[in-house]
Amino acid sequence: MVLKYEDLTDVILVGHSYGGMIIAAVAEQAAERISHLVSLDGYIPENGQSIADIAGAGATRVFEDNARSHGDGWLLIHPLVLRSGRRLFADDGLVAKLRLVNSVATASGVVVTTYLPAEP
Repeated sequence: MVLKYEDLTDVILVGHSYGGMIIAAVAEQAAERISHLVSLDGYIPENGQSIADIAGAGATRVFEDNARSHGDGWLLIHPLVLRSGRRLFADDGLVAKLRLVNSVATASGVVVTTYLPAEP
């Protein structure tokens, strides 16, 4: 874990949307290293809750269908708004594919990735 490897303390974790689930799980594993959790329009799970419990059956079906259709059955690709302003998924079809442009691991272990729309 980056927090332990880098010996970080008084860490402020910020999560948006599903990131609320992630920061809650990290805080559970490393509570002594966390000073604050910030959730920006994010899910905040109760102990033992999954995203399926919080989002409900309808949203879970959409997630599962998305993963089956566009993510090899396991990868959930969020319907991003690309530079053109078009949604990645429209009418349940793929409007644009993404290509990885750059991936950099920071000294603390955080990986920053940059994607652009793939060439047609």
